[in-house]
Amino acid sequence: MAFSLIISIVLLFTWFTAWLYRIEKNRMAQYADDPTSELAKVNGGSAMVTTPLRIFFEGVAHQITKTSVKAIIMLIALALFVSAPFMIANVTPDYGAADFVKGCGVFCDPSYLLEYNEQLDSSFDAAPMATTLMLQDFDINADYDEYLKLLAELRDGPMSTVNGMGQMSIIDAFCAAKASQGSPCGVSAGFTSADISAFVAQVPMVLFARDVKIPATATAVLPYLRLYYPMTTSDNTEDNMEALRLTNDIIDATPLKATAFGPYFTIYSMFTRIDDLLYASLATALAVAFAIMLLSLPIHVALLISAIVVMVDADLLAAIYWQDNNLAPFSFAAVVISVGLCLDYSIHVAQEFLIAEGTGNERAKEAIEKVGRAVFNGGFTTFLGMSILSMGPGKPFYGFGFLFMYMVALGLFHGLLVLPTVLSIIAPASIAHIVKDFEAKAQP
Repeated sequence: MAFSLIISIVLLFTWFTAWLYRIEKNRMAQYADDPTSELAKVNGGSAMVTTPLRIFFEGVAHQITKTSVKAIIMLIALALFVSAPFMIANVTPDYGAADFVKGCGVFCDPSYLLEYNEQLDSSFDAAPMATTLMLQDFDINADYDEYLKLLAELRDGPMSTVNGMGQMSIIDAFCAAKASQGSPCGVSAGFTSADISAFVAQVPMVLFARDVKIPATATAVLPYLRLYYPMTTSDNTEDNMEALRLTNDIIDATPLKATAFGPYFTIYSMFTRIDDLLYASLATALAVAFAIMLLSLPIHVALLISAIVVMVDADLLAAIYWQDNNLAPFSFAAVVISVGLCLDYSIHVAQEFLIAEGTGNERAKEAIEKVGRAVFNGGFTTFLGMSILSMGPGKPFYGFGFLFMYMVALGLFHGLLVLPTVLSIIAPASIAHIVKDFEAKAQP
């Protein structure tokens, strides 16, 4: 589907270019027949060879001065922006592992694909992962009751297995052995690290002996104690994120110096914070861009371009939902990159508008005629370049490609159509006289 879309776009652009070339050819023939025509007046009476894109943007510049065209452009922009929050609310964080495996095709090992699909067909539950629980300055006697309480909460926690944890640490094995001998662990017990060391020496096959730090001198406090317990993950990232929050709440509530960590904790922790990180990154990027714009633009024009960028970002976030994508590192990067990329499209048009003279419509027309081609060429080459990535294996690749292509389309639409329309209406003061004074002083 992606390949067909790209081929269709290229063929359409080729046909469009040929059509414009035919128009240009007719114009040049007109000049050859009548050297006194309007075409001859260009460049001091000599014919100027124009490109198809120049003709196209001359037409766009003429059409954008019409009130009906302005209304259509603004309606489209506002419709996209107003509908965006409803779709943004449904954007969910996920890393799309299943989609990646399904979409990678020949790039994946066929045997692995078969095994993965068989697991899906068999409705297998997610496999348990070993989670590490680290306890620091653990008192064998005074902290034992809190230790049991913590394990009980984790055992019944949102991500733990139903079967519980059993003897998963040296302390569990030690206390089970002592309880069988009539000397249970607890606050009233007087066990020290020497007892732990003797137990390890007597039972050399005890697992997890390496996960306890035994001090050189006998003491009830162990510098650190490490144990493992199995935790099952859900196939729903949001459920795993919530489970991570609840697990952290259990750890934070215990008076013990405890820390929990698992192989997927980093991933789920990222997704827990990805919304805050995204909006903080967008705000920072936009603030820096606004400060830089003030070096070359009036503050009200800089604010207008910032508003344009906000509209593009909102539309792009909404596209994550309707393109059936997820909020993940790839889509995160695309949205943040859009600040600089779409700003570039708009700032060229705004600068040309400011140095143009005449009415608002005349200045908008001149700005599009002068920089429309250059801005479009830059955007279209980026569009074609990212279209290759849109045919990549798995959602992380083709999702990023499509999102980037849509970002370029939004940036060009807002930069070449929406911004000139708004500028032609508000008509900020021209700085043409400043430019002319500067050029006059620069001449010898």
